[in-house]
Amino acid sequence: YVHVYKAGGSTVRNIFRDFASTCHYNWACLIECNKGVKPLFDARKKINCRLKDTVGKGTGYRKDVTGHEHPSLQEINRYDIIGGHFTYGLHAGLKRPYQYLTIVRDPLQCMVSGIRYQYPKYSQ
Repeated sequence: YVHVYKAGGSTVRNIFRDFASTCHYNWACLIECNKGVKPLFDARKKINCRLKDTVGKGTGYRKDVTGHEHPSLQEINRYDIIGGHFTYGLHAGLKRPYQYLTIVRDPLQCMVSGIRYQYPKYSQ
């Protein structure tokens, strides 16, 4: 799941997290990927992202996963569902079938929502 800014990300992320927990799948949410200029993977086969939260089979929900600033490709391959703010291309490091999903929104509504979110004093 590739999250587009202000296009239902929290809602979709919660749906996937709940689905993974209920149906015994592994979930990972990646954030702060690429920082706009870095490649998605580095030479050490680490992903230039931070794990925000995970759901593991039998381990439950873990929020704010620490010590995982740049998870390895080996580690990320343990997850059945991966979501968050990353660019197209993550599949190049996966050793399993994959599908991409994203939610799009009217660009003008998305911009207005983003401005209201970033500058709440102007949302009145």
